[in-house]
Amino acid sequence: MYALPLRRLYAMAFGAMFAIALPSFAATGSEATKSPTSKLYVVEAVGQATITTGDKIEPISTKSVYDANASIIETDAESTGAFVLSNGTGLFCAANSRLEIRRFVQEPFLPNRTDLEVEPSVSQTSVFVGSGSCSFCTSRLVAGSVMTYVTPLAAINVRGGKMVVEVKDRQTKVALFEGDITLRGGDYDEAGQVLKAGQQAIIVPGEPGKANPITVQPIPEAEAPLADEQATTACMARRTVYFDTGDQGEIIATPITPAEIPSDYTISPARL
Repeated sequence: MYALPLRRLYAMAFGAMFAIALPSFAATGSEATKSPTSKLYVVEAVGQATITTGDKIEPISTKSVYDANASIIETDAESTGAFVLSNGTGLFCAANSRLEIRRFVQEPFLPNRTDLEVEPSVSQTSVFVGSGSCSFCTSRLVAGSVMTYVTPLAAINVRGGKMVVEVKDRQTKVALFEGDITLRGGDYDEAGQVLKAGQQAIIVPGEPGKANPITVQPIPEAEAPLADEQATTACMARRTVYFDTGDQGEIIATPITPAEIPSDYTISPARL
């Protein structure tokens, strides 16, 4: 099984911080008049991951850019992928995962923005994790943004943070390392439960007509290292690309990389 070279992403992230610190950005353009097409940037694809956009299915290639809305990402037993949405959310999909970006739209934003830790404009995100394990790391959401991740058993309202969502047969696990989220155990769960950093939620099927039970506990020590590593990969990924707007208001992805990238370090297959 392959895994994303984390050392490469760490190097790229440090390169990004130095590259961004040098110039002095100033807002010089005017806001576009219509919503731009949201984008998905591929930081790195390992193995034979695929993306579906419309009726087209194609292999995912590193440093490619795709229209994000209504796209589907799939990894097989020997592939992984790291991605960034144009609102600054980093994603990492482990092997044997399926992720559907059911809705991702964002309002226009000014070019040459200065704070890359805050999402560039109000966005609406709805992502379905159908199987496998996917990690998410968000920028700071602006007022009015809505971000929801859904599995066959749960809905997660995200107010920002760093987490891993794992979907297996008849079970969903959510491990939160940073931030604040609310989980609902299906359509019949009206109240939901708040999950805080360092906690894990396990959701299993409930009785017909009732909410799916949610068990909240500290993240188990045995599971924490790999889960945190995957979530950190998503955070490192989001710092390797800068999203700007062109003259026509379109979103442009610009990779930020250091001059030299050191040798790769990969996760041992024994840990996966």
